Amino acid sequence: MHSSLRRAATACCLIAGLNVTSAWAAPLAPVKPSGVVTLASDGTTCAGGGLLVNTGILPDGTTTPFTIPAKQVLVITEVEWGVIDVPASQTFDFYLFLKTTPATALPLVASSALADATGHAGTTTQVSDAIVKAGPSLCAVDYPGSTSLFLVRGFLARDK
Repeated sequence: MHSSLRRAATACCLIAGLNVTSAWAAPLAPVKPSGVVTLASDGTTCAGGGLLVNTGILPDGTTTPFTIPAKQVLVITEVEWGVIDVPASQTFDFYLFLKTTPATALPLVASSALADATGHAGTTTQVSDAIVKAGPSLCAVDYPGSTSLFLVRGFLARDK
């Protein structure tokens, strides 16, 4: 009788464990390849400073205007940036942020790099938990100011 009770308790625990495991959400990922995006700026400035992230770079190298479609979100996975022709051994910072008003900025990504002897600085930063809805401006800026080159990578997902 004791072993029957033990088997029943074990079976209940296994079933409960299966139910808990199946309740976990799948990782957020693109649904189809066309949802993957690489973004940059066409040089348009954001209100209050920075460059507006408003250009999509297509797989064939061409560009197209970009805005986050209605009922979707942009999930940012990586930011690559660099500056050129800068003083060696100087630290440069890069910021990706949301502008909800000209006076309000919500930081999403911050990274730093030290300029090398040839006057180049930059890095690639992996990003997690940066989800942007349609509406606010996505902007980028480096400090101290110079001509920054940057790419924002991620994917579009349905806004639930």
